[in-house]
Amino acid sequence: KDCNRVIELKPKYAEAYINRGTAYARLGQYSQAVRDYSKAVELNPKLGLAYNNRGIAYIMLGKKQAGCEDLKKACLLGKCRGLEFFKEKGLCIVQ
Repeated sequence: KDCNRVIELKPKYAEAYINRGTAYARLGQYSQAVRDYSKAVELNPKLGLAYNNRGIAYIMLGKKQAGCEDLKKACLLGKCRGLEFFKEKGLCIVQ
């Protein structure tokens, strides 16, 4: 509810979409999470956290290629934790 209210008041505040996406992800609602992370990326393409979180959500949806691509982009933007985790699991191969 809080995230919805912030988005209502400041619809161009990318971090609010990240926060709501994270709430959806914690509920296992990965498709909704991807939509919110995508909106955050649209609003601010330099937010590594949005790519990282969207990458994880994609992987949870079984979309490995899209997920690994986002995780690589996140790492280029300084957020490498997700990519490192999935590399260790053998899911994302860095070329």
